Amino acid sequence: MKQILIFILLVFQTGIASSQQYLNFDFEKESVEGISRPWGWTLDAWGTNVFVMDTVNVNSGKFSLKVSSDSLAEQLPALQYNLEPYFISEKIISIKGSIDSQIKEGKSYIVVGFVSVDKENNYSDSTAIIYEINESSNGWKTFQTSFSVPGNVTSVFLKIGLEGKGTVWYDALRLIIDGKAYQELPVADAFSMSQLKWIRDNSIPFDT
Repeated sequence: MKQILIFILLVFQTGIASSQQYLNFDFEKESVEGISRPWGWTLDAWGTNVFVMDTVNVNSGKFSLKVSSDSLAEQLPALQYNLEPYFISEKIISIKGSIDSQIKEGKSYIVVGFVSVDKENNYSDSTAIIYEINESSNGWKTFQTSFSVPGNVTSVFLKIGLEGKGTVWYDALRLIIDGKAYQELPVADAFSMSQLKWIRDNSIPFDT
């Protein structure tokens, strides 16, 4: 029989362990649905807008996010990405990326939203448009926008949408904090050396 000692996330091979949230902001990773939806992004409602990972009009990498709409109705579906607030709370966040727009009417936008809780455990939510475009860009162009994350948030999310008639492509989005671009966000403190020692001292091998 072979003895196997389970180590949590191989912490003793790496010497450190911390949970990370992967950010699919470059739209390079497909969901289980394939190119109809980038991994990690979800539709906030059903409607006539079409979201797809495009391989034809791309600024960098293999894919861009293509959004098409033929309706001027408000509150059309948007593609949403939920962010873990642990690391970004009370920070100024920048979103930088590339966009190519062919808008006939209306606008495309990026919205940030927060769910907060006060001392009496009352919850509230708020949203704000942090970027919008209402005209054709005549090719790819770079944009950058910023927002502040409150300290009492329990949820942070970004939404990309199109209210109008036309098509837009987003690509190579980056989340920037203090001048550094992040592809993953820490969601908890790393194990300390004392915690690693406690796990090592209290781990018990078992037979298989």
